[in-house]
Amino acid sequence: MAAKGTIFVVNIPDPQPGASNRDVVIPAIPDDIVREISNFLNFSDRLSLALTSRHVHSVVQTRLQEVVVEAPRLAALQGWICENPGVRGLQLRVLHFVTPPESWSWFYRDRYGPAVQSCFDIMGRAPNLEDLSCAPFLSLALDSKHLRAFAGLKSLHLSGCTTEMLASLRLPETLIQLHLSDSLAGTVLPFRRILRSIHRLPALTTLVLERLSLPDDPEDDAEDDDDINEDALANEIADEDADAQNSEDGDEDDDDETGGNQRDAGLLIISSVRTLRTLEQELPPYLSLATTFPRLQNLVLDGSTHLNADVGDKGTLQHLSVSGSFNGEPVRWRVNHLTYVSGFTTHDGLVLDNACDPAHLVSLALQLVFVSYIVWDEILAQATNIRFLEIESLESPFPDYIYLFSKLFKPDAPVNFPLLCLSILAPAGPNHAPEDIEKNREAFLNRACQYLPSLRYIALAESPESTTLPCKDDYSGVAAPWRWWHVVRDEDGSPIEIREIPGWEGERVRRYLRNADREGADHFDDHFVALR
Repeated sequence: MAAKGTIFVVNIPDPQPGASNRDVVIPAIPDDIVREISNFLNFSDRLSLALTSRHVHSVVQTRLQEVVVEAPRLAALQGWICENPGVRGLQLRVLHFVTPPESWSWFYRDRYGPAVQSCFDIMGRAPNLEDLSCAPFLSLALDSKHLRAFAGLKSLHLSGCTTEMLASLRLPETLIQLHLSDSLAGTVLPFRRILRSIHRLPALTTLVLERLSLPDDPEDDAEDDDDINEDALANEIADEDADAQNSEDGDEDDDDETGGNQRDAGLLIISSVRTLRTLEQELPPYLSLATTFPRLQNLVLDGSTHLNADVGDKGTLQHLSVSGSFNGEPVRWRVNHLTYVSGFTTHDGLVLDNACDPAHLVSLALQLVFVSYIVWDEILAQATNIRFLEIESLESPFPDYIYLFSKLFKPDAPVNFPLLCLSILAPAGPNHAPEDIEKNREAFLNRACQYLPSLRYIALAESPESTTLPCKDDYSGVAAPWRWWHVVRDEDGSPIEIREIPGWEGERVRRYLRNADREGADHFDDHFVALR
C-alpha cells in the first residue's frame, strides 16, 4: 500500500534485444524521407545505404556536396573538381569560402588575384549550388554575372559587405536567406541600402545582419540612390527579360496577396521576411520593425540592443530570442515564445519585462548559468500565463536542479499557475547509485505534479557535458537522452499516476507548444493529438 499523498510513477523498462524475424517485410519509405535520413549519415554509411538497391542508390546522394575551404587550399579543390567536372562540380550544393590567413595583407594584391580567380572557376563549375558563403576577399570581387550562373541559389553570405558592393549586385530572386556581415576592418552600410537591395527578392524569408554599422538618416532621399543603383546594373542586366523588369510596378498591387515586397511613398516595405537575426548588431533607432517587416514572425537579438521604439499593437511575434544585456528602455513586444539566454553575470534574476510583455507569453525557454530561488519566484511573478517552461543550465549539474525544485515545490501549498509542460536540461552530475537517482527523481515528479495543478507533461535530460559558452545547440529531439512523463489526473484534476511515455510522443508536445499561439495553448486538449 502506497503512502498517502504519493502518486505511482510508472517507468518504461529498459529495452531488451528483440528476436530477429527474417520474414518481416520492411514497409516502403518515401524517397524524400530516405534522402533526409541519409543527410545524418557519414560518407561510408551513406554509401552502404546506397548500395542496398538500385532505387536507393538513385535517391541517396553519395557524392561530396558540401565544401568549406580556406584560401590556401583553393588550388587543391579546383584541381580535384577539374578531374571530373561533369560529376564533382554538378554535385556541389554548399560552398563556404573562409577568410584567408592574417598574413594575407591587402597590400599584397598578387596573392588575392589567383585566389579570387580560383573561387570563380570553382563556382562556375557548380551551377547547382544552393548555399554560398564568401569571405571578404571574394565578396569585394563578386559580380552579378557570377550569381546569375546559379539557377537555384537559396542562401548567400557576404562578409565584408559595403555600400558599393550592394549597389552593384543584382541578387538572385531565388534567395531565401541573405546574411550580411562585417569585415575585421569595419563596415559602414546605410540600412536603407540593404532594404533597397532586398525589396526585389520575393522569396527572401530570412535576413541576417552581423556586426554592421548602420548609420542612416530618416530623411534620406531614396530615389537618388536608386538611380545610382540602376545605372551600375544597366550593363549587367541587359540580357534579362525586359518584360519581367517592367512588370515590377504592376506587381505592387498584388503584394498583399503574394507576400511580395513593395515601396509605399518612399518607404520600403519588406513583406516577405519572416525571420530577422541580428548578431552583435545595433539597428537604427528610428526603425519600426512592424512597419518595415509587417509579416515578421521570428526575431533574434544575439548580443544586440533593443530598439527604443514604440511597437504599438501591430501584431505579435511568434518567437523572440534575446541574449546579452538589455540596455535602454523596455520594449513591450507581444510574443508567444521567448528564448532568454543569460550572460555570465553576477545578477541571478530575470528581466523578462525588458524583453517583451511577459504576461502575454505562451512558452518560455531559459538558458542560464545557474538557477536560484529568485529565478523561480520571478517566473511566477512575471510569466503568469505560460503553458510551457524550458530551463537549461550551463553549469549547475542535474542533481542540484532536482534538489532545488524538490525544495521549491510544496505539495501542501499548490500555486495557481497554468503550466502544462515543464522541461529541464542540465549537465550530468557526479556519479550516484542508480537507486538513489531513481528515488530522487520519483520524489521530484510527485512533488511537481502536486505543486503545479495544471502540469501534464514533464521532460528531464542530462546533457553529456557542461559548457562555458552562453549559447548551445537545441537539445530537443534525439540530441539529448530525454525522458518524458505524462501526469494522469482524475476529473477533479488530482494526479492519479505519472506514466512514462516514449520520447517521440513527448517531443510532439514540445513542438506543439513551441509553435502554439495563445488560442492553441488554451485549447491544448482539443487541438493536440499525441499519436498523429
